[in-house]
Amino acid sequence: FFFLMIRRPPRSTQSRSSAASDVYKRQYQRRVHGGSPGQHPIGSETLPSDYISNINGLIKTLKVNEYDNFRENIQRLEENLLGLYKYCQENGADFSAFDETLLKKVISLGFKKNPLLLHEIGRLFLKVFTKVEVLQKLKNKRVIIDFINALIIIIEKLEGLIVSTDLIEMAEDIVAYMRANDSSQHYGDILVKISEGLAKKSLKSIHAKYSRTSPLVVKMNLLSRGEDLASKVACMTQLAQQLAEATSYNEQLYLFANVLPDFLMNIFRADGVQSNAGPAYTNFLQEVLQLVERFVFPTSYAITIEHAGNGLIETKNFSVVLEKALLLRHAKIYYSLAIILNHVMLFPGEVALQVRALHIIRRMYYLFPNLRSLLRNPIVLVLSNIAVFSVQFPLFFLI
Repeated sequence: FFFLMIRRPPRSTQSRSSAASDVYKRQYQRRVHGGSPGQHPIGSETLPSDYISNINGLIKTLKVNEYDNFRENIQRLEENLLGLYKYCQENGADFSAFDETLLKKVISLGFKKNPLLLHEIGRLFLKVFTKVEVLQKLKNKRVIIDFINALIIIIEKLEGLIVSTDLIEMAEDIVAYMRANDSSQHYGDILVKISEGLAKKSLKSIHAKYSRTSPLVVKMNLLSRGEDLASKVACMTQLAQQLAEATSYNEQLYLFANVLPDFLMNIFRADGVQSNAGPAYTNFLQEVLQLVERFVFPTSYAITIEHAGNGLIETKNFSVVLEKALLLRHAKIYYSLAIILNHVMLFPGEVALQVRALHIIRRMYYLFPNLRSLLRNPIVLVLSNIAVFSVQFPLFFLI
């Protein structure tokens, strides 16, 4: 057998075929490393200039088109920014590569209109700019003010989502850093106004709004202690009104987790169960369970929108994003739900109540994995109640 060996032409005199092959190989390599044609591959030998070139290219792409492949581009942007940060950290903590021009370009992404893109940019800011060294090295504090303004825009557009709550905390930390280090007090008034605005949106303000001494909480507490059913109904009606007027899903969950347990303990006192038993009380419990379904475990909302100018009215459906993560942040909500469900189980013959309770327990079983061992017995009990007393609910209704 004879093997014919073809010698590759030297690089200075590359043939068209070998040059094309090299281009293909380079593009393939970049895809393997998570890049794209026109992007430098990321690796252990990547230089700051390569990272910066990639970052500028990705920002330009996102500005030209903020809808196509934006998640993939944001992911690449994050990899390059964190790669640049790591390089600076490992080479004498010199963060000069994060110059004002580069940071201004990154910050400008916070002013885009696409809410889905803003959600990803908010997460990007949380991962990259929590590295406080990057901000501390900036001589021009105006860039930091611009960054805070970009955060506020994202916070307002994504109000109620986890990323918005996290960005509020981040913005508060940056404002505190600025106020402590702005010796000239050049931005003093601006920072005070920003701080006041953020305080109104943070969980701290929600905590103050529903403190034990606030007039609203005092009023609801008195109603919950009333002996008659009318007082209990009035208390839950007031709660429903507060939930409807809440400015965010976080505020609604805070109410259920931190304010409601005390009222429920008063409303569902053991000594009042027998005296309150009857159709009116059963209807009251139905309303309480409906309140839970509407504000604690909503899967979607139908919102009617009236357009100014043309008078057109349309209905849009919205879904809760990251419901599980939001609820886990307010894990104490379990206590409120446990008080309600334990009370409902005292009425085993009310099958409609038992079926509704079962649906809520199933949602809790899915959303709180660490509590599943506690939920197994209530599930068995409710199913037993339904099986024994059910006449009008067929089994397929529970599936």
